[in-house]
Amino acid sequence: MILNSSALEKLTIECGETENGKSSHWAEFLKGFEYKDGKFLGKGLPEGEGRNRKTVIHDLIHYLLQTPFRFQGAKFKEFKKILKTAKLCHKYRNNKIPLGTLRQVVALAFLEEKIKISKFIEPIVIIGDGFGLMASLILNHFFDLKAKVILINLTQNLLIDWVYVQKSVPNINMALVKKVFKLFGDFF
Repeated sequence: MILNSSALEKLTIECGETENGKSSHWAEFLKGFEYKDGKFLGKGLPEGEGRNRKTVIHDLIHYLLQTPFRFQGAKFKEFKKILKTAKLCHKYRNNKIPLGTLRQVVALAFLEEKIKISKFIEPIVIIGDGFGLMASLILNHFFDLKAKVILINLTQNLLIDWVYVQKSVPNINMALVKKVFKLFGDFF
């Protein structure tokens, strides 16, 4: 197990290696992928996921288009608090909340109401967490969570998740684990 900056460095190096099992979608999306000097370069990776809006009119339209999701989320007791957490995550990321974040907030509020994620002690496994958002929400919102959060992804995507979780959750300790057999027994 490799920790924090050493793990980030190793993961960055591994991004240059060929990865079996990557779909044609990800091969095209991540064409020219590079992480250098704290920034991502590549075809499908504009720096600053959920970019800042340039005009008040754009902000208003953005807010109005998100209204159905806020109505849907309002059914859940924890929704407003998780939405506040999402705003904090995006403040740390230096951008505004995109629609994808609002969908994740609704999903997390639903999960908290139905299965009480805040009470988990077993690992929470997130496969393919776009920009590390669900992990960031869980770690920031349920700050006294006893469960570990495990991210599983393709190497380049995992690096993206890693960087955005670090931006969203200050002072987090992260580990890169190459073998998960001990965690999951004979499943893999």
